Amino acid sequence: MFDESLLEDAEALARADSHGLLRAAASAGARVRTSLRLAEEAGVSGLRPDGRPRALLVAGPAPQATAVADHLSALCAGSCPVELLQADGPAPERSRWRLPGWANPLDLILLVTPHGTESGLTDLVEQAYRRGSTACAVTPAGSPLAEAVAQVRGMALPFADGAPAAAPPGPPTPGPSGPC
Repeated sequence: MFDESLLEDAEALARADSHGLLRAAASAGARVRTSLRLAEEAGVSGLRPDGRPRALLVAGPAPQATAVADHLSALCAGSCPVELLQADGPAPERSRWRLPGWANPLDLILLVTPHGTESGLTDLVEQAYRRGSTACAVTPAGSPLAEAVAQVRGMALPFADGAPAAAPPGPPTPGPSGPC
């Protein structure tokens, strides 16, 4: 049951929503609109694939990559298997991802990260290139991962962090701190 008195106390609301789920839900529409605009600017609508991939392999830091893999699994509805690649390593910046032995040119590798600085993901792009798999990354423009994907003729899409493109003038509105 939701305590409506929390809506009047920003600090209490921030304590109750320690994971930032309320803010994430409130900004979901802006994220979708921003993502669609960035995908259009990156040229996604101009892609003419040779056919659907045999499998879609998703890699990246746990929260983002897990959510993307879950959503793509639901959207694909079994027409294309979606597999989340698990990382080995103590921390995201030291993690390593490995392609399964069966990965080949019929598979699409999707790398999702809000940072683009994970060397393990850059190594995964090289693995995909050696096997002939197509690599696509959703990562900040100009990041090392975006550059690595561009070098192997993959597609790098800008990571949409949900922030508006231009903030309206005026004082910032108070609210709970933390990531969206």
